[in-house]
Amino acid sequence: MSSNELILLAAEYFGVIAVVMLLGLSPHVRNRREVTFIYPRREGLYALTGFFVIFALAVVYYGEPGNSGLRASLILAALSALPFIALLFFRRQPVRSAGWNPANLRMGLLVGLALAILVIFLSNRFNEIVRGLPPEQLTLLLTWLGICLLEESIFRGYIQPRLSAWLGDLPGWVLTAALFALWRLPMWLSGGRPLTAALPELGLAFIQGMVLGYVQRKSGSVLAPGLYRAVSTWIRLLP
Repeated sequence: MSSNELILLAAEYFGVIAVVMLLGLSPHVRNRREVTFIYPRREGLYALTGFFVIFALAVVYYGEPGNSGLRASLILAALSALPFIALLFFRRQPVRSAGWNPANLRMGLLVGLALAILVIFLSNRFNEIVRGLPPEQLTLLLTWLGICLLEESIFRGYIQPRLSAWLGDLPGWVLTAALFALWRLPMWLSGGRPLTAALPELGLAFIQGMVLGYVQRKSGSVLAPGLYRAVSTWIRLLP
């Protein structure tokens, strides 16, 4: 990533934090429904177990030749969601405990759309998008939306609230961001790429995880970080 791209990314992250802070002044955001757990340590251990399962899955998946590209990312995201769906079923927990609380969905949608509009304006793509995009770009956006909502449901919806309930808000937030970055390591190392070459991406993914975790904490819904991340990634890939 070039220095100009890093500057634009930093400006985007600062803008996201500023917008979420401003929206956080709204009583609707302050009154979001929080998830609580009776046995936080047990829930945290289940979250870590689920992560190690999907990390092993990522190692195996990206170890197979041909598993690369956008379609592969969507398939892995869907496969990785299955252990957490199983955990919800096994623990007899509702989907609202994985970032899909109906009481927070409206606010999550509004925050996500506000951040998406911010990203579009910062990228100077607003007029281009208003004039209309080819079908392949819309398909690309929908694919990224699927990937991001699945992954945000795993990390910000399931893992982060449980680790935060067990370890505390800040440690849980930081650890989830670190796990989010670590989970991508098998993808970056596929094809024999050395670890040193992947370290910058690992650091950027950790920072992104911190920003996404902040959005989730303030909105109470995975819709907000999912929508924002999908549009942000899609915008950067537009020709």
